Amino acid sequence: MTRGQRTEDCDILPSSSTQENDGVDVHCNCMQRLTQTDLSISQLTINQTGCSDIGLELLWSDLESMVSPSRLVLVGARVFFVKPRPRPTASAAASWTPSISSVFFNNCTFEYLPSHAFRGMRLLANITFNNGYIGIVKSNAFSHLPQLKKVEISNVTMGVMESRCFNNLPALQDLHIIHSNVREMETEAVSLLSHVGQTSRCDVISDSTSLANGGGEGRNDVVGSDEGMNVVGSDEGMNVVGGSEGMTDVVGRELFTSVSNLSLPEYGSRILLFKNNIEVVSPHAITTDTFGFLIVGGNYIGHLGTEAFNMELYNECEIAAALFVGNIFGKVDKFGLAGVRGRDGMSYQTFLALSNNTFLDVSSGGFTLPPSLVIFTLKENHFDCSCDKLDWVHVSSDDENTNRQLTPKQNVVKELVQESYCLDGYTKLSTFTSTCNDDSNRSNSTNTNYTTTTTTTTTTTPPTDSSATKVTSLSMTACVLTLVFGWLLSSPSH
Repeated sequence: MTRGQRTEDCDILPSSSTQENDGVDVHCNCMQRLTQTDLSISQLTINQTGCSDIGLELLWSDLESMVSPSRLVLVGARVFFVKPRPRPTASAAASWTPSISSVFFNNCTFEYLPSHAFRGMRLLANITFNNGYIGIVKSNAFSHLPQLKKVEISNVTMGVMESRCFNNLPALQDLHIIHSNVREMETEAVSLLSHVGQTSRCDVISDSTSLANGGGEGRNDVVGSDEGMNVVGSDEGMNVVGGSEGMTDVVGRELFTSVSNLSLPEYGSRILLFKNNIEVVSPHAITTDTFGFLIVGGNYIGHLGTEAFNMELYNECEIAAALFVGNIFGKVDKFGLAGVRGRDGMSYQTFLALSNNTFLDVSSGGFTLPPSLVIFTLKENHFDCSCDKLDWVHVSSDDENTNRQLTPKQNVVKELVQESYCLDGYTKLSTFTSTCNDDSNRSNSTNTNYTTTTTTTTTTTPPTDSSATKVTSLSMTACVLTLVFGWLLSSPSH
């Protein structure tokens, strides 16, 4: 799999997984070779850290046929995906017996993820990228993987997520992008639509997945042990821990340090964007009708395109919800949030929480919403109080609905103005907007001292610091999230 001379045998230990008592865990570094391939391998770990040549070529057909690990862990490698060789006969295709259910990339570098990155991996259920760099996520990079349930990308710098880089994933329940830098999500970067005959999504979310307290500062470290691969020490307490359930178990995730044991709903599928720097979210960047929850928390989003989240949220087992909490939005285009909607005629309602966000520039109609959403809260948002950036306040509902197919829309402007503040934190938005009724005041502003900090994303070199923008008022954000989930899940009338 790697170039270079290997002079020692890999380390072979009894498997740390209680589910695979007869298997072994194999650990290899750049100077080791795997000479014994007739083993039942639970986890294969290849660590390229410190090697003179960190390049690693992956050809899944050979790896699964010749080595057959259940889990693969790659550390510190520059990864290249070899395009699968054509298989001319049915018998040749049948000779490739799939084995890998989980892949974990830690501190790895990818010039790009090609369309064939995971092609043919019929058992693959979990993919995790932790730390590292991805130049481009090409179209179809995550596609035609019938068993894939979870993709998690954390502390990674990415360039462009191309159109349809996520598509045709009928089993996907969790897509998490956390503490990462993304230059652009193109239109339909995530394109996941329901399939005829798709099974019910009333699957219980893993008991080990919760928004839990913990963690200190600092980047993730990889710690090898007899108990398997442990990823510990993330700056927000996200741990991937080895042991009985293997390295893919996510046992804790903290949204905010003042939140203790905030659990997600028991049932449902979700997209989670948490504490990222995203320069551009293009129109219809996330187009899907297969998720029950959209959680957008603590991000800096430079430009949010029209209906960027083109999502019909649906959860047949309990409520669905879209949460926008603690984010900074640089520019929100017309109808920027209008794509988020609930499915009509369902037993459970779809809620929207829009709280503790900062909006620097919002186009007219930016807060027009579909009637299928139940507004839970619009409190404590902050705006750049310049009259020329508040045109959205003075646009009538009729004007907002002009030439729109999804009408009527909810006009939440009045409530939003009443519940929001200028960036100084104490001037009520309603008070300031009353001064913007004539042209002489169009350039007024109360926010001369406000600044924001973002992390610059590049696509040519790996980042030296992938920490996301720190958002103010995190304690308020945590309280809002606690109230949202606590009230929504405990209310018998919804």
